Amino acid sequence: FTKTTGCDSLPSNALNVAINPLPQITVNSPIVCGRDSATLTVTGAADTYTWSPITAMFPTTGAVVKVAPTATTAYTVTARFTATGCQNTATGTVTVRTKPAITATFANPTTCGATGSITLRGLAASTSYTLNYAGNGVPITPVARTSSTTGTIEISSLTAGNYTNINVTLNGCVSNSLGPITLINPNPPVLTVPVDRTVFACAETVTITFSATPTSTFSWTNSNTSIGLAASGTTSSIASFTAVNNGSTVQTATITVRATASGCTSDPKSLRINVNPRPQITVNSPIVCGRDSATLTVTGAAAPYTWS
Repeated sequence: FTKTTGCDSLPSNALNVAINPLPQITVNSPIVCGRDSATLTVTGAADTYTWSPITAMFPTTGAVVKVAPTATTAYTVTARFTATGCQNTATGTVTVRTKPAITATFANPTTCGATGSITLRGLAASTSYTLNYAGNGVPITPVARTSSTTGTIEISSLTAGNYTNINVTLNGCVSNSLGPITLINPNPPVLTVPVDRTVFACAETVTITFSATPTSTFSWTNSNTSIGLAASGTTSSIASFTAVNNGSTVQTATITVRATASGCTSDPKSLRINVNPRPQITVNSPIVCGRDSATLTVTGAAAPYTWS
């Protein structure tokens, strides 16, 4: 406009002013555990993107980059429209949380049928964690557990078996996984019994002794009491008994033995006792006159025969 004598003239030319826009951008702020990497993504359009800082970043330019900071770090991106020179900045923060690192010790059951435990170590003291593991391939329902003042969590009341995928979670960060850890019962005793034996029923005295390692208690059963032996016992040996068979066929008895030590019982072992029958015989009683001879005949089988 031209102004003279206080009066404005009519415009002779119009001037158009174009104001180019700034890039409208935002950046996400991810959370990572330990040395895990994070992805920073710019939302909004521009031609070029420049980041700061670029330590542990790949690539170092572009709308999407990966970073692996060792501590919580704020990243600033500058987005620019090349044609207009307009640029804008946005900041995203990568929060680094501590990833639990655990080790474990364990205690086996002290007796068969008892329980053992697994103790997790390396935790923060008096801190609530989410505990997870699988026993014999079956995952448990994750459970909240608070560590002790010395930074341990004991998983107790565990029966013998295999435990895998043992880990804890803190603030969304999952620790390393441990396992398999195998809890075992004490070994059952090693039981030794005599070999099968055959005895005669002629009042033969029989003694049977068992042995086991380590020192054990014993229990035994007898399947056939007609041989002159009780139906059961709990001694380390079968005391002397007289084998009996008053029948006409062989009598067989099966002696089944088990040994127990530290609450663990061995698999049963058996031996057989075969008791042969007495010869079932009779002899005739003839009558003779004077010095006539007589014939004595044994009825019933045996061999040999001795007379008196």
